[in-house]
Amino acid sequence: MLYFNLMKYVYLVLLLLVLPILILGSVIAGYIKDAETKERIPFVNIYIEETMKGDMADSSGYFEIDNIDAGNYNLIVRLIGYKEKAVNIDIEEHKSKFIEIEIHKEVLKIEGITVITDRSDFKHSISISKKTYSRDDFIKGPAVVQSDVLKIFQLLPSVTASSDFSSALYVRGGAPDQNLILFDNIPIFNPFHLGGIFSTFPIRAIETASFYAGGFDVTHGNRVSSVIDIKTLIPDDKRFAFNYDISMLSASAYIQAEPIENLSFFINGRRTYFDKILELFDWDFPYYFYDITFKTNYRIQQNSNIEFTWFIDRDIINLVLEDTLELFDDVWGNSSYGLTFNHVFNNNSDMNISVYKSEYDNTINLLDIMKAHSGVKEKGIKGKYNITIKGLKIKNGFECYQNEFIYNLTRGDSDELFDINDKPMYYAGFIGIEWKKGDAFILNTGLRGEKYDYDRNICFSPRAGLKFFIMDETAFSMNLGVYRQFITSVKQETNDFSSVFGEMYMPVYEQYDPQYLKQLTIGFEHWFDNSTTVSIECYKKEYENLVNSTMIDLILNMDDPKNAFTQNSGYSTGIELLIKRGMGNLTGWLGYSFSGTYIKRDTIYVPTYYDKTHSINMNVSYNLPFSISVSTVLVFSTGSPFTAVNGKCKYYFIDHKTGKPYTYSWEETYSDYNASRFPSYFRWDIGINKKFNIGNMENTFTLNIINVTNHNNVFFYYYNHNVNPSERHEFYMFPIFPSIGVSGEF
Repeated sequence: MLYFNLMKYVYLVLLLLVLPILILGSVIAGYIKDAETKERIPFVNIYIEETMKGDMADSSGYFEIDNIDAGNYNLIVRLIGYKEKAVNIDIEEHKSKFIEIEIHKEVLKIEGITVITDRSDFKHSISISKKTYSRDDFIKGPAVVQSDVLKIFQLLPSVTASSDFSSALYVRGGAPDQNLILFDNIPIFNPFHLGGIFSTFPIRAIETASFYAGGFDVTHGNRVSSVIDIKTLIPDDKRFAFNYDISMLSASAYIQAEPIENLSFFINGRRTYFDKILELFDWDFPYYFYDITFKTNYRIQQNSNIEFTWFIDRDIINLVLEDTLELFDDVWGNSSYGLTFNHVFNNNSDMNISVYKSEYDNTINLLDIMKAHSGVKEKGIKGKYNITIKGLKIKNGFECYQNEFIYNLTRGDSDELFDINDKPMYYAGFIGIEWKKGDAFILNTGLRGEKYDYDRNICFSPRAGLKFFIMDETAFSMNLGVYRQFITSVKQETNDFSSVFGEMYMPVYEQYDPQYLKQLTIGFEHWFDNSTTVSIECYKKEYENLVNSTMIDLILNMDDPKNAFTQNSGYSTGIELLIKRGMGNLTGWLGYSFSGTYIKRDTIYVPTYYDKTHSINMNVSYNLPFSISVSTVLVFSTGSPFTAVNGKCKYYFIDHKTGKPYTYSWEETYSDYNASRFPSYFRWDIGINKKFNIGNMENTFTLNIINVTNHNNVFFYYYNHNVNPSERHEFYMFPIFPSIGVSGEF
């Protein structure tokens, strides 16, 4: 109740701030749409011919031009690939005008045109740590059997990948459980299938995916590392659409339609079929996964709509011996749904309210002897109200949700070893103000207040950012912020368990302080033309109250699992360089990072297992004649740290009756923690796409070759101590691996 009373005062303060602004100047705002499909078009240039004042539409196709004097004007709309359009409008004094503009496609002779998503962020956003990608960006790169959203993010200089076998993201020293992953505003806890090789997000259904490597504003909380905000298509298309995608491992299909006026939907489904194919060769492979995404959109009126998103994925292993004895059974996955109401006001403001439920569940049964169930649920409501007048943007909002953490381990049918079931509440409110002074600078300040059931205090997290434009195409930026996290995950030494079955989340209990991060980023960005940019960003992150635990710790503290955690501190620093080209026949990026990530162990700081000092990432595509495109990915990085085996000794078993040894085993001796490193990592992938038409359907044949040079990248070492000297063997990651696929749409 205290929280909601506080929010009333926040809204009152906001209203007092906004009222004086509402009476100043006039505003043109609205959406840009495709005249044929009725889909909103992002990143369109709009300007007033008489004054040259203008804007670039954001990722949802929304634009605004403020501080306009009364009069008659021509509004010019331009985007490569579309016909230029002029719209005549009358502006009255101190009034705003909301319009929707439809533009028509234009056939171009130049191939390889792509939309410059980052250009809008450069002009309107402070953080160059934010990167926005469209569906085409994810489709055109080389892939291990299939394109994947999170694998693309791993190629950015801000991100470290632990291995080929995982899509988990380690962002500027942060662990995977410190990333907030949103799917249509719904948090997803474990977006990976078995082994983490594939994420669960359907490429064809994605409109945009924004990745905040750092410096995210007060809108997001309860995570300290990064934010991935994935938006699916808004199915308001008037036409029927169908896509298919068939690879060596799985098949997927996408269908979109509008059964009745103003009500449209899409559904996307995918399933692996390797288990069925191998049955034909009398080889039992008892594993498969599937995922389904459904979304419907109802347009109430021109500027209001309701969206409903439903998402489910399941991984299933069922190991049966001779069709009678079930040895091992495991089912895990996500299930979530959310309802969002969006409304754009004519006075240059908008709001949205979402209610949602998200759940990750894992159930294991071993010979009916040992049963384990783990999971995390979140159900809540969140709202946000934004207003933009005369270069001043004000946003405020709230979040209120309940987490439920479930972990139980049972021996047989009744012998319960431990049972955890916690249901803490989380409350948050935020207010942020951004001031854009023409083309001179952007200043962003905000405050987020958070309250968690296991923390007695209300925590306040201030954040601020500044971007200063030296010239129209050059800017310096700085972000400074405080971030807190009230949940953690149960980890292993190298997170191998979570890379297979996903993170196991737990609350930060009352005897521990919430995880805490102070972060400073400083960046430089320059645009050479409308397609090529270079950016340099350095950062310093200081972690406090990092909460750690393992499954062994939980088992050893069965009587009171709250005592199974330890806290320590850490820090990470780095500098990143990114050269990116987003338009033309040659597109992609080249990135380099120099970084260090350390965690305190006993009294000294040691590198984490995912620390990589140097990293070079290249991801480029080139369009050739005859509708052929070639893409390539090249990754080189310093090897990951590990604790080496530097010797062995015999451990004898003594017969207590005779006092003589009767057998022995080899005991390994180790170096200092993470004092050694694996050899450097290198991988080069190539992809070739060829488009062809069958009737009205446009198809694409794809050939991908992973690890073209067949480079041996070491995953781990194992030893044979029964010979002298001992033999060390390597377990390698992906060898050279070709795959083919075909996709199509109409």
